[in-house]
Formats: sequence, structure tokens, C-alpha cells
Amino acid sequence: MIRFLLRGAALFFLAGGFAAFVLDGTRSIATRRLAILDIFELGTLLAPHAMVGLRLWAEKLHPWAWDPVLLAALKLPACLGLTMLGCLLLSIARPPKAVIGYSSRS
Repeated sequence: MIRFLLRGAALFFLAGGFAAFVLDGTRSIATRRLAILDIFELGTLLAPHAMVGLRLWAEKLHPWAWDPVLLAALKLPACLGLTMLGCLLLSIARPPKAVIGYSSRS
């Protein structure tokens, strides 16, 4: 059941990554310059209070946790970040490999 939920979430994130890629392409064509939506901007658009809470939590955790570490990760393109998260969830939800050469019957 957990594997099913992880695969569903992974496909949701992969679809979001593709949608962000199409959105970036459309914005780039419309403005005639490269326009890339980063994760921080996407998070601010979807949940502005959550991004403020994330910043406060990271600064409380360690002073350097926000500016050099987390902010650099949040500046990745949203299409890349969502696709990487989807691929990570798919790899976690993959069924275990069958063991060859051993009998499963006891």
C-alpha cells in the first residue's frame, strides 16, 4: 500500500516537473528571453507562509543552513527539482529484486 502511494506521489511530481518545463518554455517564448521558475519562486507562489516558516526553521537550526545551503537548493529550476523528487520516490517505491538461485518455498 505504501509503495502504491509513493508511486502515485512520484507520478504527481513528475507531471508537475513536466508542467513546470512547459511553463518555462512558454514564458521564455513570450518574453523572448530565458525565464526559468525556481523552486523558491514556486513555493512562494503556492504557499508564501510556508516559505517564511521554512526560513525561520532553517535559521533556528543553524545560521548557515538558510543562506548558503537551503537557498542554493531552492534556486534550482522547479522542473528539475520536481523531476528529481519524482525519480527519487520512484526509486524508493521500486519492488525488491528477485533473488535468483534460491527457492522461495521452504
